[in-house]
Order: sequence, then C-alpha cells, then structure tokens
Amino acid sequence: MPDAKCDLEKQKEANSLLQRHEEKQKLIEKAQKEGKITRLMELIKEDTEIQKEIRKNSSFSKLV
Repeated sequence: MPDAKCDLEKQKEANSLLQRHEEKQKLIEKAQKEGKITRLMELIKEDTEIQKEIRKNSSFSKLV
C-alpha cells in the first residue's frame, strides 16, 4: 500500500499546484482589466513557475 499512499500524496500536490495556477490566472485577468502592468508581469512570472512545477513531475502531466 505504500504506492497508494505515495500516489495520494502526488495527487494532493498536483491538485494544490493546479489550484494555485487557477488562482494566478484569475489574478492575471484582473490585472489585465485594471491595466496594472507591473502586477501583471509579476503574476505571469509566478504562474510560469507553477506551470514548470506541474510539467516537471510526469505524474502531474497525466492530470493536466
């Protein structure tokens, strides 16, 4: 059963990363609407890092 526990942990981590990605996307859209370029650039950079984490783990790529 250690594999099942490991898979569950990976699933939780993947869900957390996906949730963070979705939150960043909403903030990016809001910054775009408000014309806040500096904030927009920061959010895009943060979201790009989250997406790299998602892609780095092959088990996440199955979920995305």
